[in-house]
Amino acid sequence: MKTVSADQVLSVISSSVNLKGCYILKDVSFAACSGDLLAVMGESGSGKTTLMNVIAGRQTLTSGKITLDGAPFGKQLRRRLGYVLQNDIFFSNLTLWETLYFTAMIRLPERLSREEKLKRINEIVDILDIRKCLHTVMGDMFTMGLSGGEKKRASVACELLTDPDILLLDEPTSGLDSSTSLKLVKQLKDFAVTLNKTILVTIHQPSSQTYHLFDNLLLLTRGQVAYFGKGHGVPLDFLGKFGFTCDALYNPADFMLPSERGLISKERLAGAYRLSAFYLARTVSELPLTIVIPTLYFAFVYWMAGLNDVTAFFMTWPILVLSVISIQVTIKTIIYAFI
Repeated sequence: MKTVSADQVLSVISSSVNLKGCYILKDVSFAACSGDLLAVMGESGSGKTTLMNVIAGRQTLTSGKITLDGAPFGKQLRRRLGYVLQNDIFFSNLTLWETLYFTAMIRLPERLSREEKLKRINEIVDILDIRKCLHTVMGDMFTMGLSGGEKKRASVACELLTDPDILLLDEPTSGLDSSTSLKLVKQLKDFAVTLNKTILVTIHQPSSQTYHLFDNLLLLTRGQVAYFGKGHGVPLDFLGKFGFTCDALYNPADFMLPSERGLISKERLAGAYRLSAFYLARTVSELPLTIVIPTLYFAFVYWMAGLNDVTAFFMTWPILVLSVISIQVTIKTIIYAFI
């Protein structure tokens, strides 16, 4: 497993993705070098996942090109790439060891002996520090199993088994606490440096410690590149030229990706709209989901409990829905009262 990759440069050149007349990515250009950990950041809907899918060959480019050391990054070269998806997909009843063994047997070449494949599994287990949970089932929403952080590392392990030169990870820290996220990113950083791998990670508002582990930063906004370059100091200097100054003790990631509250406050000060207008729009937009989920749950429980009176069902249903809506309204009123 411990194969040191040759120096290489992955280049994305003037790449665009247009779906039904809407640009998901527009004229995106950047480069990722061996041994570097590149963070791809941006608000939700900025095109981070689409960019990963484009590089992995899952999404077709409308224009532009992707190259590896100047050669078109086609199907043959993509065999040197690993892609960890945002959602973990496993057989819930298999243990971690069985999952890794199964992956190794079907994805590693036949020229490798069983002993060599087992050796590679053990190397990956030690690199990611998951030996203590090797015999724990993967689990799902119905079965207790690995924790969120362990599942993320299991997803990474399955891709590392193939010894990729380039590794893409789509929001690997989603759903993890800051400590677990930091540990995972540190492991990726060590992997990139020691084995000269090219690693690209999409990440949403990392902690300050996690942010400073990245060598380079690609900042996307509405599918376009807002900044690409070194991840330390330079981005803040760049934003400072446009009048955006970050406090010395403030997390750079939080500064570059303002929260919804900050956005609302800024637009209210500019007189863009009243808070009541935002509140009403938000409530109306969420109304279908607010009604559908309680309705499905109520219908399921009602009939499973053997309550077959249709009239009583439709008399009780409006009371349930109104209760849910009133609770939502009360909570939002309290939240927006502090904005």
